[in-house]
Amino acid sequence: MAAETDFADRIIFTGAMPREDLGVAYKVMSVFTFPSLKDTQGWVLHEAAHAGKPIVIIDKEVSEVVKDGVNGYFAENNPESVAEKVIAILKSPKKQAEFSAESKKLANKFTERSQVKKLEKLYQKLIDARENQ
Repeated sequence: MAAETDFADRIIFTGAMPREDLGVAYKVMSVFTFPSLKDTQGWVLHEAAHAGKPIVIIDKEVSEVVKDGVNGYFAENNPESVAEKVIAILKSPKKQAEFSAESKKLANKFTERSQVKKLEKLYQKLIDARENQ
């Protein structure tokens, strides 16, 4: 489908990328779009925020690092809504700059280390609850 569009030369499907190459990928993005409804941790959202990217997501619960209207937008689960949100960001250099700055601020609150510690506490809480049944 991508090859049949007028933008085939600008659409790239990278597949899995080595971690050391991710910085380059984030650098060339204007907006990070994450349409997943099944991701359990959304690490890539934290990476995108650390890279200062405006973000568009569908699943409002997947990450604390995305705030609607602050550093990106929540879209409905349909292509039209996602496209509308992405286009709104792309049409406004001012909004891109504001969202970029806010993404960096939010990302600094949610480091990989702090998120892993929160996850460990959650797992321990679940283990304790199960042992007390």
